[in-house]
Amino acid sequence: MGAERVTYLVLYIFLAILIILVDVLLNKLWLTHSCYRYKTEIANLIRVGFTIVMSLVFNLPLGFSGINSGWQTWLPFFLGIGLFAISYFSLQIAYKEGVTHEYIPLNNLLDGSLGEKVLLLGLFVPLGEELFYRGLIQNLFVKAIGDLGAILLTILVFVGIHYGNVISGFETKEQFFSMLLGRLLLTSVLGWLYLESQSIWLPIFIHALQDLGTYLIVYGKEKGLGSSKPPNLLGEKDSRTDI
Repeated sequence: MGAERVTYLVLYIFLAILIILVDVLLNKLWLTHSCYRYKTEIANLIRVGFTIVMSLVFNLPLGFSGINSGWQTWLPFFLGIGLFAISYFSLQIAYKEGVTHEYIPLNNLLDGSLGEKVLLLGLFVPLGEELFYRGLIQNLFVKAIGDLGAILLTILVFVGIHYGNVISGFETKEQFFSMLLGRLLLTSVLGWLYLESQSIWLPIFIHALQDLGTYLIVYGKEKGLGSSKPPNLLGEKDSRTDI
């Protein structure tokens, strides 16, 4: 490996890690201290703007236009849909056995109106997270260590960042580990899908399907049980809504 290659490797890895740390710090400060009702939506819009700026600076292919339409694209796409189907049936079983609260932070998930959550989970969170983690972080890692290594590192970053849900009180440690395998599989599929499709829209769609779909299933089940909101299981220390 030449000296120039090593320099680029260190540069892009350092840059990606720095961006991640800054994102974590700013989100922590913003979500903890901001009084805005739609602070999670605003945080994700800031991520979108920042990602677009960084993509122009470092010539990163975000994938706003065009989709590679070969089987290499549609295989991870349908795997993503399959993961949602598994989530659907898992939730049905959890409700039937009365143990849903052991796996999902029901109280925090259902906080807020239906319309607000549909926009948040169907648009703002998938758009912000996919552009940031796939469009920016994964692309920076690709420049440093190639496609496979970039996907693996992005998986670790994405899942590791979501441990912040435990620290913030959005979910318990037990809930985090119960969702860990699902998050690992979903993030793997999203990284693979982005790589093969060269489009950001398909990962956004699968991410929205998982998050919004899960919320709508839980919302419908809770309404069917006759409650507008389940008992306070965790408290509501912040308004983050990630699944």
